[in-house]
Amino acid sequence: MATKSDLREANRLAWERGKSDPSQYKNLDSNIKKNTAFIKKCKASLAADSAQQLLNDIKKLSLEKYISEVVGGVLDGMLKCKSSGDVAACVQVISALHQRFPDTFTLLLTHHLARAMQPPSKQHLASLPQEQRDKEESSRISRQRTYLRIVVELWLAGVIRNVQDGVSSLASTNLEGVESQGDGVAGFVGSSSTSSKRPQKKESEKQPAGQENFVYTVLKGLLLTDMDQHVNLPLAASFLKNYGQQVLGITSRKQRAAQQQQKEEDEENESQQLPSEAAAAAAPVTGGSSTTEGSEFVTPEQRAALKELFVDYYHSVEKHLVKEHKHIKRLDSRNRETLFTRGELSEETKQNHEKMTKAYEKLLNNTQTLADALDLEMPELPEDEGVTRVSIVSAGSAHAFADAKDMLASGIWEDEDARKFYEDLPDLQVLVPGVFLESNPPKKIETTDESKEEEETEQKPADNETPTEEKVNEEPPPATSTPPATDDNDEPDVDPSELMEDALKTVDEEDDTNAAPAKPTQLAQLDALIARLPTLGNRDLIDAAAVEFCYINSKAARKRLVKALLSVPRQRVDLLPYYARFIAILSRYFNDISDTVLAALDHEFKGLQRKKTQDLLESRVKNIRFLGELTKFRVTPAHTIFHVFKVALDDFTNQNIDIVCNLLETCGRFLLKSAETGVRMSNMASG
Repeated sequence: MATKSDLREANRLAWERGKSDPSQYKNLDSNIKKNTAFIKKCKASLAADSAQQLLNDIKKLSLEKYISEVVGGVLDGMLKCKSSGDVAACVQVISALHQRFPDTFTLLLTHHLARAMQPPSKQHLASLPQEQRDKEESSRISRQRTYLRIVVELWLAGVIRNVQDGVSSLASTNLEGVESQGDGVAGFVGSSSTSSKRPQKKESEKQPAGQENFVYTVLKGLLLTDMDQHVNLPLAASFLKNYGQQVLGITSRKQRAAQQQQKEEDEENESQQLPSEAAAAAAPVTGGSSTTEGSEFVTPEQRAALKELFVDYYHSVEKHLVKEHKHIKRLDSRNRETLFTRGELSEETKQNHEKMTKAYEKLLNNTQTLADALDLEMPELPEDEGVTRVSIVSAGSAHAFADAKDMLASGIWEDEDARKFYEDLPDLQVLVPGVFLESNPPKKIETTDESKEEEETEQKPADNETPTEEKVNEEPPPATSTPPATDDNDEPDVDPSELMEDALKTVDEEDDTNAAPAKPTQLAQLDALIARLPTLGNRDLIDAAAVEFCYINSKAARKRLVKALLSVPRQRVDLLPYYARFIAILSRYFNDISDTVLAALDHEFKGLQRKKTQDLLESRVKNIRFLGELTKFRVTPAHTIFHVFKVALDDFTNQNIDIVCNLLETCGRFLLKSAETGVRMSNMASG
């Protein structure tokens, strides 16, 4: 394959020559089948693996009757070129076509590429629903990113010069291919009067000033119309990442840091070499220029115009980033307040927050790319305590992004494995057909009403310095000497399993008339699954069990499953993290599972508080650790776990010491490090 300099020279000569001599190609193959096969090959791909075959065909086939079809095929084939090798091969093929048909193929291709790179119509986008608009914009950005990279290479190779060269159809040129009727591309060319002359001129005369070349015109149309929303920011970032140094002549800060590091290593190696070896090693190094092949084709005027365009665009992006940063901070603050007052966020609020955070992170990353490539400073983005932390580093850093491990060390999880265990939950909607995840709407409304009543009755004691404890303290005789001892003596010995059975009966009082009887095969499958639960000691097994349960799901099955999960042996606290993950996965679609488990554990906790005997230590530990594990999966509401913590702290004796220790061991770090609970946990722990 030819070098860029050779290729550019050949393309320049093709422009000067204009229409090729017909006699030169009169013996080429004009077979319809072979010519149409070539068009199909172009449409399939212009990548490296098919480039040589296409180059051979261009030399052998006539093609002149099929120029419009060839252009269409080339435009489709360009979109298949993703890697640098494919882009280089694509430029070789298009250059070969340009050198044969500069007066037809190139003019038509220029017009269609200009249209493909046009900014979208704002009126059209405004008429679309938000979801469809996002899809169209995403598809356009992906398409234009590929086109832009190839367009720049074609411009550097001398195939494309300016937008005015383009014609919309071959009828727009006269028989000699001399003159364009100049229909103009909307958004790029103002009027049809700017027809371009194709005859032989020196290239310096034919190549317009910097602001009029094809790449500048295309980028100006995309960026100057996008100074507010910055939907075209990925295109600007892609251009600067690939061509910032070659076209703008700016060495990015990351590249400079890498070059400096390499220079220091070379100097260190040279100092360890003999004088003769050092001289030999230094001989090939000439100048240390940062220019790359192709950069000499860009004039200083063109470079200055493009740089000014990108700097102006970057300043508008800066303002947008600061505005979005403040908005995210306000949103986080509102969400924290909602969590404290209500104990949870609505699904709509969570989805909205996740969507806005992703958009902000994408904006931040692209802004960092622009700042690094243009050698400019990032704007100041102050981080308040409790605000969602997003890795923000100076554009002058040798690294583009902060290391996630640094954040992990002071985060809510001990390590990356723990984070994945508690946060990366499989989405059953992806793994299971939707019909198996449907729940009964009347039940959902009914449960909501019941939960509201339950909250109203249970929040009253929660607001009054834990009346549960007052009840406990009221039960013993009035003597104030040793209430706990009196309580121990008065209470008969209790089988710990009776407390959980009592808890299950309490939360299982709703009418079962609506529950459809399970099929015998489903019952057998459910029994087998429940029997396997104690053996599911890793993440993959418990995730697979959650998926399996969905296929045998029913109201009765969920009740049996809850009983099995709550009946975990007191000595098997090692199973609690996996059971909690199991519940967290299912509770996204079956709220009654988590609601029932939490209600039963809460009832068991209150029952254990009334029993002051030390013989129930294992049951207390299992109860609090279960609640703690569910807290880390964000199944246990914050107000529930803090109420339990307060009850134990207010009577910090005997069994409650063990409860506090196990609570802190299980979820203390999570509560202390989480933005939503950190302040409250710190106050309770220090108070």
